[in-house]
Amino acid sequence: MKIVLTPTANQDIEHIYNYIAKNSTTSTAKKILNSIENMIDHLEKFSELGKIGRIRNTRELTIPKLPFIIVYKIYKTHIAIISIIHTSKKW
Repeated sequence: MKIVLTPTANQDIEHIYNYIAKNSTTSTAKKILNSIENMIDHLEKFSELGKIGRIRNTRELTIPKLPFIIVYKIYKTHIAIISIIHTSKKW
C-alpha cells in the first residue's frame, strides 16, 4: 500500500533531524532517521503493524529502541503518516 507523509509528518522528521544533529552528530541524526524510515517502510506490507491509536481511526507504531511513535491512518488507497511524536510529548 502506498505511504503518504502529511506536511506535519515531514516537519516532524525535519525537526527530529535538526534537533539531534544540533545536540549530537549528523551521523547519529541520519541513523535515527533511517530507523524511522525503515519502520515506515514496513507499513507498506504490514499496515496494521501498530496498535490502535489514542486518536480515533489512527494507529500508533512505536519505533524499537527509540523514543518515537509514528501516528498513521489507513485508507483504502494509501497509508497517511500523520505525525512522528516523541514519547515524552503529551498529545
